[in-house]
This record gives sequence, C-alpha cells and structure tokens, in this order.
Amino acid sequence: MVIHDFEEIREEATCTEKGYTKQRCKVCGLEIMQAEIEALGHDYKEVVTEPTCTEGGYTTHTCTRCNDTYVDDEVAALGHNYEDVVTEATCTEGGYTTHTCTRCNDTYIDDEEAALGHDYENGVCKRCGAQKPIIEVTSEKYIIDDTYNYVKSIEPNTTVQELIQALTTNATEIKLYKGNKELSMTDKVGTSTKVYLKNAYGERTLTIIVKGDVDGDGEANFWDVIAINKHRLGIQTLGNAEIVAGDLDRNSLVDFWDMITINKFRLGILKNI
Repeated sequence: MVIHDFEEIREEATCTEKGYTKQRCKVCGLEIMQAEIEALGHDYKEVVTEPTCTEGGYTTHTCTRCNDTYVDDEVAALGHNYEDVVTEATCTEGGYTTHTCTRCNDTYIDDEEAALGHDYENGVCKRCGAQKPIIEVTSEKYIIDDTYNYVKSIEPNTTVQELIQALTTNATEIKLYKGNKELSMTDKVGTSTKVYLKNAYGERTLTIIVKGDVDGDGEANFWDVIAINKHRLGIQTLGNAEIVAGDLDRNSLVDFWDMITINKFRLGILKNI
C-alpha cells in the first residue's frame, strides 16, 4: 500500500494565463488540483506623445507587469506654421524672405534678390548716403560693403589668389595682411584679414568676412562652433567682423542655429555655407 506524501505546487497567474494550486505526491506523482487563480489581466499605463510639426502623435500603453505594449490614438503631424519676414535689398546686401516656424523654429530662406548697388550722384549714393570711394572695388562673386568696408560672402578655405582674381578694382596695388604678416597667394584668407588697396589717388582698406569663420583661420570648423557658443553664453565677446561672419542665417544674431550650420558644413552635409 502506497502512503502519499503530498507537497503544494503553486503556479502564479500572469496577465494572460491562469494560475493554480495543486497537491503532488512526492512518492507516486499523483496530482490533485485544488484551486484555479484567474488571469490578472493587463495593467496598462498610458504615455501620450504629442504631435510635432514633422512627427505624428500617439498614445503608448505599456503593462506594468509584463511590458506588453500597444499604440493607439494616432494623430497626424501638425505641419509647420511659418511666419514670413521680408528683408529688403539694400545697396550692399541682397534681399530675401525668411520663413520661421512658430512652433519648432525650423527656418528657410527664399525669394533672394541681388544687392541693388550704389546709385551715386555727385559722389554720394542717393539711396544710402555712402561716399563714392576713391578706390572702387566690385565683384561678381563676393559682396563689397562700401558702408562698412567689408568683403563678404567668402566661402571657407578661399586663398588670397582666389580672392584677388574675383575682385575688379582701379587699385594698382593689393596686399593682404593678417595682423602684421603679409599673406602669400597660397595662404587662406580669414575673417578680419585686411585688404590694403592703393592707387595714385589714395588708399583704401577692406576687411574680409569668411562665412562661418569667427576665429580668423579661414575655415569653418569645430573651433568656430566653440567660439560662437562662448559668445552666446557670455563667456567671450566676438568683434563686429566675427559676428557678421558667424551670422549665417542673417537674423542679426550669432546663435545656436549658426552653430548647427557650421557643424553640417564641417561634417560634409553641406557643400557650401
């Protein structure tokens, strides 16, 4: 005669499966069901992801016990809500329209038009009042700002030779200096490099503005991003020429979005700034 020696076996219920308790004989293996435990069901917690301009919204339900998850209540992306600011062309600056999303600050520029150029009468521009310079400088490639004596819209890594070849001037002598050092034809021009022009009637000095180059090395790189960040955090202050070089989105500020543009350029995402 077998004498049973029972032990209790318990299988806990899960979200989707019933549990139970039963007695099992350690001698012969006989099992006697005692009770069933109902499945617990899922205990979902909801996390709502709001829609953005470019991504749809949805609610994610995740069970706190078993991590089962599902998504519902999906809504479409909002789309951008652009506000437009028109910058009129001046004698020395091109015009354009800046579109900026009021929700996410995405921005782009279109409707660009060339600078008007000066309209001189008796040596004075009728539009902006600038004096007609003794030494005239023009360029189809770069912007010559006669008001501030800047040469602007220069791409990074431009050499002295490339710059001079793109200038049309009545000067008979042109020299470029970085500080006290005269640059050679193969040197890169950097922001704040000085262009000294001379002819029989007088002299003129222009300041180079290289796009994205705020440290004056002629490149738009990691160190320019660092310099802009220090400027916007108030750790250091950039000079006027450096601010013009760093203001790539032409919003009169040197800010986070200019840092993003330089980063895209140095990573090869943008071919030009």
